[in-house]
Amino acid sequence: LELAASKAADFLILTIQVDQAALALKNLDRWARDERVPWGSPWGRSYVRREPKGVVPLIAQWNFPG
Repeated sequence: LELAASKAADFLILTIQVDQAALALKNLDRWARDERVPWGSPWGRSYVRREPKGVVPLIAQWNFPG
């Protein structure tokens, strides 16, 4: 949170971030569910399975002038 910003702006930013985190937790099971695809063998079923590939470092400037 910025030092020069008002408390109302800080509260708004924090509220938006909490809402986005709650939305992600609420929908995580649905987003990670296997997705059935219509093509494939007539003797079986085809699915797309989403799996994490690893970790990505997030490099950002922490002291950006406001």
